[in-house]
Amino acid sequence: MVEYVAHTKRSKMTKPRAVKIFLARNGICWNCKTQISQSEAWFIEHPDSLALGGSDSDEDLWPSHYRCKAKKDAQDKAAKAARDKSIASGLMKQGRRAKAKGRPMPGTKASGLKKLFSGEVVKR
Repeated sequence: MVEYVAHTKRSKMTKPRAVKIFLARNGICWNCKTQISQSEAWFIEHPDSLALGGSDSDEDLWPSHYRCKAKKDAQDKAAKAARDKSIASGLMKQGRRAKAKGRPMPGTKASGLKKLFSGEVVKR
């Protein structure tokens, strides 16, 4: 059973907050697990995507190289699409009406009978 998890609200990422997270993680990139050098561009990453219910607390954030961003974004997009497809298919299954069982109602073509204005039922 797939459960929908609402998108987590993102807090403002200030420079002091980003530096605090960077230093707490010793400058290790979340994606490639290598040290981020002084000359490399980096940003703060949500290992568990906010769109999939990940946390925005500092303890759950990591620095990451910009060069590693595309791969992680593609994985997050695929995971979100799979989740949404699963939810949508579940809704479609719930929305289907079951076919009526038993004999056809008099007056329908399938029954082979028709009801006259007088109320009498006769064969077609």
